Amino acid sequence: MSFPMNDIEAVTPEFAINEFNILVSKDDISKPGMYHLFIGSRNQVEDIEMVESVEIPTIDELCKENDDPEWREYLEEFYFLEKDLAKNCVTFAYTEEECDLYFKIK
Repeated sequence: MSFPMNDIEAVTPEFAINEFNILVSKDDISKPGMYHLFIGSRNQVEDIEMVESVEIPTIDELCKENDDPEWREYLEEFYFLEKDLAKNCVTFAYTEEECDLYFKIK
């Protein structure tokens, strides 16, 4: 599902690096726009990319890929979606260790 980001304010690269506690270079997020960070285990940034929109799958959409009942239970335990207006970001996760972070740079 497409996730609305219109009420997320754009922040400076310095704010993003400090507030989100991410280990990326300022050069990696220097262009204005929306960014997607894939954060892996031990809070390490695995990938960073500029995106046009945010697509967040629902639990049902994730279950279409795998119809195992244990998978649904796992998703119901770890599925997390939060729009944090104080930090100006959206966090999405459906595993124990990995998550996606979306934010805008001005």
